[in-house]
Amino acid sequence: MKFKKAYLVQIAHDATSTSKLALCLIGEQTNTLQVVQCIGTIFKELFQTADSMEVLFLNELQKSEVNLVARPFYASDGSDSCRPN
Repeated sequence: MKFKKAYLVQIAHDATSTSKLALCLIGEQTNTLQVVQCIGTIFKELFQTADSMEVLFLNELQKSEVNLVARPFYASDGSDSCRPN
């Protein structure tokens, strides 16, 4: 799986819902279930909480919206190595 960018943002599904942490990914959308499960496992191990983190694979409109409020913490330079921003 190759991701071009990754963001951490707070989201709320509507005006009345509590905001949650979301990992927003841009890139290939293959094996999405496996990616979500892996991220969930890592999140629970790191933070040892019953809370969860949303994982979103952004479409074009969502990319534009996220770019208005956040900068990516990871951006690929096209190589296979991972380098945080």
